[in-house]
Amino acid sequence: MRAGSVRTPIIAGQQAPLLDCSSTGRESLGGSRLSAAAASSLPFGALQAADERFTEATAARPVIRPELIIYDQGSPYVSEHFTEVCDRLRIARRPARKRTAPDKPLVEHFFVTLAHRFSQYVRHGWQGRSHKKRGRGIERMPLYTIAELQQMAQEWVALEYQQTPDAGLRDPFRPGIMLSPNDMYAVQVARSGYRPMPLSPHPPRTASSCCRGGSSPARAAS
Repeated sequence: MRAGSVRTPIIAGQQAPLLDCSSTGRESLGGSRLSAAAASSLPFGALQAADERFTEATAARPVIRPELIIYDQGSPYVSEHFTEVCDRLRIARRPARKRTAPDKPLVEHFFVTLAHRFSQYVRHGWQGRSHKKRGRGIERMPLYTIAELQQMAQEWVALEYQQTPDAGLRDPFRPGIMLSPNDMYAVQVARSGYRPMPLSPHPPRTASSCCRGGSSPARAAS
């Protein structure tokens, strides 16, 4: 699945933007407690104090509202629904040029990371990023549903990707120390504060909403 690059007020790792209420909110992944924000390097206490929607089961990954999405020509990103969601959340969109990966280098790099650190371990027979390079006997192996694969990928993001130090993430005051995406998010929250943002002016039907880092200190949700 292809995705667009995201420019955010707080840079804390590159994830495919799934723009619906559940993906931009504080959702639980279930399963291991290690996938919860409370067990990670995220500033869970400060986030929970500022926004009561954070719970002990909230997934260990930042909640960030994108400012800009650079998208390719994939059908999900040129659809009417995607456009409407971006407009409703006041997220700018910019199309990448056809067959021009450098227009969105961060997400292209993430695809390589996803392939080598997640996809190849999902099931035997994986031999590369293309479905044309599958191993033998794939048709006789049990298949996962899309929902099961999505759940597994989200758990991988929370348990491994967001908590692994990255050479590109360094505190300017401690350049010799590599930080994980969650560590960098914690640094930025400490600097800029945390500001809860509702998805719309109407009362939400679920607990999901989105937020962004701001210039003011963290304050309680209204």
